[in-house]
Amino acid sequence: MSQRTAYDPRPLYEERNLERISDRLDRPRQRLAIGADHGGFPLKEKLRRFLEEELRVPYLDCGCDSTDSVDYPDIAVRVGKAVQSGEAELGLMIDAAGVGSTMTLNRLSGIRAALCHDPYTAKNSRAHNDANVLVLGSQVVHPGEAARLLRLWLNSEFEGGRHARRVDKIRALDLHGPREECGCQRPDPAQTECQCSGLRGPESDQRGTR
Repeated sequence: MSQRTAYDPRPLYEERNLERISDRLDRPRQRLAIGADHGGFPLKEKLRRFLEEELRVPYLDCGCDSTDSVDYPDIAVRVGKAVQSGEAELGLMIDAAGVGSTMTLNRLSGIRAALCHDPYTAKNSRAHNDANVLVLGSQVVHPGEAARLLRLWLNSEFEGGRHARRVDKIRALDLHGPREECGCQRPDPAQTECQCSGLRGPESDQRGTR
């Protein structure tokens, strides 16, 4: 019985491969809101140049601007709100591990943030989950792999079909979440306007639905 050859990701991690894997985007370019905390700032700068010079993707830089310490929720909220408002179609957020930013972003209504660390999760998050924010951990993926994942994520699109029904159920949690969780005063369960002061609320029409 032949043995399977182990996948060796090391060549993808080399920074010199940023150009090799870029080529061109196959899909129309959508404006991307990008952000990072101090731990993700160096990778954000590499990917920002990758967007400019290789992919030619327009972007909105939501900070931060140095390796000085900042709180990742503040930057993640900026990225999420840019997507919520329609100022950007998609988002990219980077911190050291990616976990905290993902938690923060998924508290925002209409945001479906996906923490991705390999091609399968990057592709799946768009094709099956209609993710609109990609989250990367700068201490988890190296620059070359991060560029590869970003390009793959931007080139992927939602497949709809049976996945649409499941994503609709995620959207329904934004609109009709448990009252004790968001504090919303809605006498009618079908009411879509959120009356609470929390982060949950109706998904903006500007972001579009599938």
